[in-house]
Amino acid sequence: MLAKIKAGEEYLRCGGHPSVLEDLNRAWIKADFEPTGIHNNCSGKHVAMMAGAQGLGADILDYHLPDHPMQLQVKKVVEELSLDPENVEWGIDGCNLPAPAFPLFYMARMYALFAEAADEVEKHASSTTQRTRNLARTFNAMTRYPELVGGTGRFCTELMSSYQGQLFGKVGADACYGVGIRESEDTRRLGAKGAVGISFKIEDGNLEILYAVVPEVLEQLKIGTPEERSKLDAFHYLKRRNSMNVVTGSVSFNFQVHPLESK
Repeated sequence: MLAKIKAGEEYLRCGGHPSVLEDLNRAWIKADFEPTGIHNNCSGKHVAMMAGAQGLGADILDYHLPDHPMQLQVKKVVEELSLDPENVEWGIDGCNLPAPAFPLFYMARMYALFAEAADEVEKHASSTTQRTRNLARTFNAMTRYPELVGGTGRFCTELMSSYQGQLFGKVGADACYGVGIRESEDTRRLGAKGAVGISFKIEDGNLEILYAVVPEVLEQLKIGTPEERSKLDAFHYLKRRNSMNVVTGSVSFNFQVHPLESK
């Protein structure tokens, strides 16, 4: 991606961090290697924003700044997809980019819009708006290439691989998650008209618990087949093990979600 836009790693405005893979971290330590920005899990997004800046005819060096044309475009789209732009706040996230903060139901609706767009383009491709086509393109890119969203053994990749285009999902910092589900018999049975969006937030930021809760909600709502849901069992039925690999505990779910009430 950097080669395509004729830019070097030094243009990245995200820092390095350890890998999520312990074997790779050990190899880096043995080699006395310190990860740089290109090893950041958000580096692909940063390069995409540099490409976007080029498309806008703007300087790519400051693509990360809140007043850069690229970030102003991001802000514009986020606010247009939100119920009330006045309720959208902005700050700087962990990878050094402006990031929105809004109520969880805003995020659920936003994810539903992506899934709804995929449905609309499939049914009425020639009569949809450019915005709808852009949203559908994002949904389809993520569901067709889930390995590029997370990676080996990552929940986002496993979720989308399991559901094969029915839904998309993406994790955020501190155990925040969004899922967009295309319209189906499953969603209609719940009382929904059109696509469904679900947002999650684990208060203490525990990712392991988040990755157990998402499959639990999909299980309770009966989204997908039992076979599709069972592919997430390793995340869903989390076991606690001690240093001798003895199971010492498990996770239980003290909540119940319900279908939409008919009006």
